[in-house]
Amino acid sequence: MNQKVLVMASPDSIHTQKWVEGWKRIGYTPFLTGISDKPHPDNNLILPGTIHSTGGNAFTYLKNIFRFKRILQRTDPAIINAHYLSSYGLIAAILKRKKDLLIHFLMGSDVMLSMDKSILHKALSHYSLSKADIIVSVSEAMTAKLLHYFPSLENKIITGQYGIDTEFLDTFIHQKKDIDLISNRSWSENSNYPVIMEAFENFQESSSIALVGNNSSEYACSLLQNHPTLQKNVYPMLPYKENMELVGRSKIFVSLTSSDGTPLSLLEALYLGAIPIVSDLKTNTEVIQNGKNGYVIPIDHQALTETIHTVQQLSEEELSEIRKFNRNLILEKYNFRIFFLRLSQRIQTVLQVDKNT
Repeated sequence: MNQKVLVMASPDSIHTQKWVEGWKRIGYTPFLTGISDKPHPDNNLILPGTIHSTGGNAFTYLKNIFRFKRILQRTDPAIINAHYLSSYGLIAAILKRKKDLLIHFLMGSDVMLSMDKSILHKALSHYSLSKADIIVSVSEAMTAKLLHYFPSLENKIITGQYGIDTEFLDTFIHQKKDIDLISNRSWSENSNYPVIMEAFENFQESSSIALVGNNSSEYACSLLQNHPTLQKNVYPMLPYKENMELVGRSKIFVSLTSSDGTPLSLLEALYLGAIPIVSDLKTNTEVIQNGKNGYVIPIDHQALTETIHTVQQLSEEELSEIRKFNRNLILEKYNFRIFFLRLSQRIQTVLQVDKNT
């Protein structure tokens, strides 16, 4: 049986790396292709090019479509696993051969933002999704929106974040936490860093602060010009292990995104013992019960400041109870291995149905 998987995704994303590892764990042989401006000497399937986080990359993707077609022919996989619906997902849908099983992995922005931009975005989303055999949606809110627009997709969807590798993260659990506040979301408008920074400035004298991300982007530079006193608290984009080391040392994790799937960074923070303060999104409230295992607030610097004060006043016993609850939640519901075994079972079901028809 052909066990090869062509993963079409951002080569430099930690999400992509985890999917590649996940495929290996369930016995498949993954091949990674995508576009990157970084060197990948060990992988000749990576195409050179620059993808801008602010968008406007359609031409870059489309001009490489014949290269991706040749890569598909060379690797000849049984499965195409495409990430990001309007980029690699669209290319995969166009190139899919009759014998290929196509699995879309949807990010929060694919569903909660992109599909609402225009009739064209919605039409392209429908085309890409209609070509898929399995669709992975990372939250109930995303699935509900997908089914509102495209009810015929119901039998194709698996709902659930692919989870975290708890055995790996055990290395980074620290009982003594010397960082008071951390935020490690992407440095983009969606993350609302101006709000976070305005609140964090109130704690500079009394707290240890870590802001982690791509601080060299034009957007990040603009933020730091407006909040120069926080410059000393900024860590550049870090390798995954170093990022997790900081989270494991942190007492409070802050994520105030305007739109999101179920973010892995939140799940990692829960497992590593950081108390979460998150924005009031359905995808967050699926995980966080306000006041029980974290705090859900409006995107407002005053609300964030007040909530940080609230968490800082919790007793060690209260903090320990929250951390215990969150750790058990991750082990039961968001375990990396459980998700990929579930995906493997769905693949076998789809293949059996195809065989019988």
